[in-house]
Amino acid sequence: DEENVMKNLEMNPDEDDRIQLDEIEVDDELWGEIRRVTDYGAYVEVGSVTRGFLHFMDHPSWEDSVGAHPRDIMSVGDRVRVWVVDVDGMLNRIKLTANRPTGLPGPRREIKWV
Repeated sequence: DEENVMKNLEMNPDEDDRIQLDEIEVDDELWGEIRRVTDYGAYVEVGSVTRGFLHFMDHPSWEDSVGAHPRDIMSVGDRVRVWVVDVDGMLNRIKLTANRPTGLPGPRREIKWV
């Protein structure tokens, strides 16, 4: 009912400021904070109405830590730069990767210091 909706809005006043799922597109770059680490990866707060999920194999440190538990390479509170791999509005899910997609345009160059 309307009274419960108003109470919920009062408890979550910033809900209107959150990014809606229909505003998020594949390959969008977002910054977030890891909020929960599971056996398969981490839930990342990216400012949207739902947290994104970062699978441990999509984390750049995974290649150096094959066989390690996700908690060994990701911690609650870590800030991460992620890219959107998929948005599923029906299931209210965002799939993320921390590996920059290779097909993105831009001045991404490897710099070697001597």
